[in-house]
Amino acid sequence: MARRGIEPAYAAACLANFLEVAGGIAIILGLLTRPLALLLVIEFLIIVKVHLDAGWGVGKGGAEFAFLWLIALIYILVRGGGRYSLDFAVKVAVDKYLHHIPLERQVRRSEEH
Repeated sequence: MARRGIEPAYAAACLANFLEVAGGIAIILGLLTRPLALLLVIEFLIIVKVHLDAGWGVGKGGAEFAFLWLIALIYILVRGGGRYSLDFAVKVAVDKYLHHIPLERQVRRSEEH
């Protein structure tokens, strides 16, 4: 990363590595899909910008492959996790829980916070 002008290189590499691994696993599971997709879109914008210096073709270290991932992540950001994601399951569980609480208790609970 230092060769490409990104400093501090070690910290940036650790952050990018963690974000790609943990974010990828979370997106596969559908957990925190949109916030993590946003962070990954920002990261891949930087990656595409850096790799454009080498051209477009992937064989020369260009931006083509990174751009493909950028497009996929933008789609995930816009679309969200979908029906089979953990985000959706959590939303359904919370809605079901709140549906069983009488309305006056919900109002009191929201006023307490």
